Amino acid sequence: MAEFEYDAGKTRDWVHAHWRQCLLLARAGAGGGALGMMEGFEEEIAALAGRMTPEDATRFRAAVAEEQTALAQLHAKDHAALYARLGLTEQQLGDIDRQRRARRGLEGQSGCAVLLLAIGVAGALAALV
Repeated sequence: MAEFEYDAGKTRDWVHAHWRQCLLLARAGAGGGALGMMEGFEEEIAALAGRMTPEDATRFRAAVAEEQTALAQLHAKDHAALYARLGLTEQQLGDIDRQRRARRGLEGQSGCAVLLLAIGVAGALAALV
C-alpha cells in the first residue's frame, strides 16, 4: 500500500514552496544554500515518488516537471509575475533586501552612494601605495 497519493494541488503547492525558499535564500545572499536546495530537489522528488503507487508516481513526476518548467519560464521572462505566482509580496522582498543590506552594513545607502564610497576607498588605498 502506498504511503502517499498523488494530489495535483498539493504537488503544485510543494513545488511553489521549494521555489519560494530557493528564491528567498538567493535574494538574501545565501546563494550556496539556494543551489544546494535546487540540487537536492531531484532527490526529494524521487523519495516522494517512491512512496506512491507507480501510477501516482508517474503523474506526480509529470506534474512537478510541468510546474518547474512553467516557473522557470516565468523566471526567465518576468520576475514580478513569478513572485506573484509564488505568493511573494513586495513587502516580503523588501524585508529580505533590507536584512541583506543591514548584514553588509549598507542599510540606508543607495547603490550609487555605496559605489562612490568604494571608489573613494580604492582611490585612497592607491594613493598610499
